[in-house]
Amino acid sequence: MKYYLAPLCHAPFECQSSGFLSSPDGFLHGKRQLESSVLILVREGTLHMVQDGKRISAGAGEYLFLYAGLEHEGAEPSKGRLLYDWTHFTPPVGRFCTQKELDVNGESCCVMPEKGWIHPSGMLYRLAQETRSFVRGQAAPRGGGDYALTLLLLTLTREFWQSREQGGAVPPVVVQAAEWVRGHYHQPVSASSVAERFGYHGDYLSALFKQWMGMSLSQFIIHTRLEAAGDLLAEYGVSVREAALSCGFSDEKYFMRQFKKKEGVTPGEYRRLHRRQTEKIR
Repeated sequence: MKYYLAPLCHAPFECQSSGFLSSPDGFLHGKRQLESSVLILVREGTLHMVQDGKRISAGAGEYLFLYAGLEHEGAEPSKGRLLYDWTHFTPPVGRFCTQKELDVNGESCCVMPEKGWIHPSGMLYRLAQETRSFVRGQAAPRGGGDYALTLLLLTLTREFWQSREQGGAVPPVVVQAAEWVRGHYHQPVSASSVAERFGYHGDYLSALFKQWMGMSLSQFIIHTRLEAAGDLLAEYGVSVREAALSCGFSDEKYFMRQFKKKEGVTPGEYRRLHRRQTEKIR
């Protein structure tokens, strides 16, 4: 496993571009050697790569770094749908290190492991989306993409250390259940139905979510639905009712109360705010 350490004194780091890949089937990454580094966050499917002669694969809920100066290419085509966020950034001043050096010097740096788990809270996905918004100029001040990227990398580093302190990776069932909720939040999903699907008692699985994510399974379902509704309101300008129904809320008033509790404004105000910001940029 490779680790790259970038001292925080060189922050903010420079973001070059950011985007989202969606392939229905058979995606094969091209062969290249870049002057930029790339962070890839896989949402669905599996990306198979070879970097510096070593094969690495990242599935849903995992990330990988393709480092500047190292040759990389697809190892084999993906099978089925593949979705991932990607961000190119100027390689920050830093160095590769061993596991031992990481333990000694890593806590004062941004840590960029060759591969790792994405915390089931989905914060890294959210920050990747925000980075894209800044890079594309949607209500973005000059240099905003650099700070958004830096926050993304700092959050990844924090999750990396938290996982180590808790004795390793997040329990697989938490990762799997969280990913399943993200793919089915628009359906009539409940904490008990999710627990039953994965063969766990509802209270036990909810306790695992509380331990590793800071919220119960029921709260995570609501949180996921509200995040998705916010994206629909901000990026597509849908009606409040359409946002609620599309994201699994059968009660529009309940949706509005929960949304205001989370965002501090009503769904309608949230949509108008983002619309005004976009118009200013244009």
